[in-house]
Amino acid sequence: MPDVLHERRDSFRVDTTVHLEVRELADEEYQRLLDTPAEHTVESSLVSQMRSLTAQAGNLLVNIRKADPDVAHYLSLLDRKIDLVAAHLEGSRGTGTGAVSPDTRVNLGAGGLAFWREQPLAQGARLELKLVLFPSYVRIHALAVVAHAEEDAQAPLPLHYRVGVAFTQIAEAEKDALVRHLIELQSAQLRRQRGR
Repeated sequence: MPDVLHERRDSFRVDTTVHLEVRELADEEYQRLLDTPAEHTVESSLVSQMRSLTAQAGNLLVNIRKADPDVAHYLSLLDRKIDLVAAHLEGSRGTGTGAVSPDTRVNLGAGGLAFWREQPLAQGARLELKLVLFPSYVRIHALAVVAHAEEDAQAPLPLHYRVGVAFTQIAEAEKDALVRHLIELQSAQLRRQRGR
């Protein structure tokens, strides 16, 4: 049963807009990065670190909620306020070219993504990807391999090619953050559909 759940988690995909940086890697550099544990290559964002701390405090909050729901609610509100401040700081941090913004349309899943570009990438090309998810400003660093690159008549001009990539290395904490993000996006889409 766990294998089925893992496959469902990896195959679930959502159309969204992110900030995306793609860098093609030579075989030697890709192998060097692949041999380094993902946790050591992560550009851990403030938001990611804070979500990790929130997850660690989850059991404590459950116990507090049982003992005093008002205090638990107050702590949850404080946690949300801190998340908002962290997201604002992450947004203004930028990537060397100013503040990041959602500038790239992608089809995103826990196991990889598809994006559009002017020129194709060769199947099997090795990539380093840096994503920023919105509105949380969670940063994801991953290694990936191009699964396919094909002309797409529906691509937004001046882009012509849809490139699908599979993650080959991503830190478990970042994959968990990505899955949470995908679930939040799906929930928002379902709420919008019900509201029609």
